[in-house]
Amino acid sequence: MSAIHSYGVVQVSGVHLGINISALIEAVEWPTDVLPHPTARGILVGIFTLRGKAVPLIDLRSFFAPNAVASGPTPLVAIIKYNGGYLGIAIDAVCEIVKMADNQRCTLISGDTSTGLFPMLLMIQDGQRMIYALDLAYLASLPEVVFATDPMSASQSQAFKSSGLMRHYLVFECDARHFCIDASVVTELVDKPLISPSDFGNERCFGSVQVRGKKVAALSLSHVLGFETKTLAAKDQLLLLTGPDGRVSGFGYDRMVAIRRQDPSSMLAVPTYGLREPDLLRGVMNLENGAQALLLAHESLLNRPEVQSYAKIFQHEVLASQSLHQAAKAVNRQACLLFHAPIHFAAPLNQITEILEIPAQHIGLPQPESHLLGQFSLRGEQIPLICLSSLIESSPQPPTLSSRVLIVRGNHSTFGFAVCKVDAIDSFKEFDPTKLEQGYPVNLGRGLSTNDRVRSLISIGNQEHSWRATLLDLRSLAMQLEAAR
Repeated sequence: MSAIHSYGVVQVSGVHLGINISALIEAVEWPTDVLPHPTARGILVGIFTLRGKAVPLIDLRSFFAPNAVASGPTPLVAIIKYNGGYLGIAIDAVCEIVKMADNQRCTLISGDTSTGLFPMLLMIQDGQRMIYALDLAYLASLPEVVFATDPMSASQSQAFKSSGLMRHYLVFECDARHFCIDASVVTELVDKPLISPSDFGNERCFGSVQVRGKKVAALSLSHVLGFETKTLAAKDQLLLLTGPDGRVSGFGYDRMVAIRRQDPSSMLAVPTYGLREPDLLRGVMNLENGAQALLLAHESLLNRPEVQSYAKIFQHEVLASQSLHQAAKAVNRQACLLFHAPIHFAAPLNQITEILEIPAQHIGLPQPESHLLGQFSLRGEQIPLICLSSLIESSPQPPTLSSRVLIVRGNHSTFGFAVCKVDAIDSFKEFDPTKLEQGYPVNLGRGLSTNDRVRSLISIGNQEHSWRATLLDLRSLAMQLEAAR
């Protein structure tokens, strides 16, 4: 069986580069504190700091256009972690995440060996662009390239290497139990789906629902996991997962609890004794106040015979051209969070560290001029609680049972933005990071014209069904609040 390799695709001077997804940490704006390195030469620009860490910055544009560096900084810097060290690469945009099988990668050779910084071509089937895989080992061997070591202790560093990257997990409640799932594998969350009865319905299937022109089975997660034998009522929320064949399955749940960013190795093992379906659970996540959430093994869940049968019943035809690569690519488009504050906003999901309910224990320190509601403690860190609706020049919205707090980190500080309601996780139809500059609002304290508001709209969804929401750059807001202190 062919191995699958994941790459984050970035753009530099019009060239698409694929970076191993395990090494690509994040993309940040061009830093304002770049200082020259005493021996800087070639592609090494200098050193900057990111959340207290030193990061060398290199510029590869001279490989593609000799005069490009003189044109000034790029919009973004990709943060790379390789062999325990950090490095920043100047980039123009983050494009997408792609998954490639071995037979979709073409080695470029000189003589009998592959050489150079871009030794491999990733074969994209749309025929509109070429993606070159960046060889990080070759990059690290260049004399002008330096990596900044992680200041963690050796034991901590080894633990980090063994555990891999931090991941976002959705924590949700279903039938009085807490579950969690890797957010990157969730195709969509559907709020209050209109579920129609089905001739194929039973205790495992509530019925079916139309999602963007596709009929999807609404399944009882508890029954599939073997937790319930009695008939359960239909759910108000639906979590959609896409299988390797492109077919979509829906699992009902009661409410979304939080989004947590966590090291996968910190999960506890699941005691399998007495469980009917132990293979469907991968671990246990510790939550606040002693609560725990069961981590779903999404691959095993989608491979269950009853889940596959319902997916095939309601989705008779899957296009022959929808290969595993294309299905994975559709799932891994740039994810976004949809929420109200009170305008309907969309923000990149990777800007949000966690989503929490309004903390019951918080210090009320209302300051209308700074939009401050108070502050609360989150795992030992004091977080200012900001009224987002007031901050973006709308009327302050009092907290309700539907209110949530979005945890967003700036360069040095962390903020909690209180919003009226979180709707769903979806994906941008076509996301260009430079569009964040047109988000709402571009600058705090500046009145926006009608044209500004129109330009801040962005498409959500896919080619078959899409709609528009107002784009909001939450990380930019956090950085502006830092600068205003």
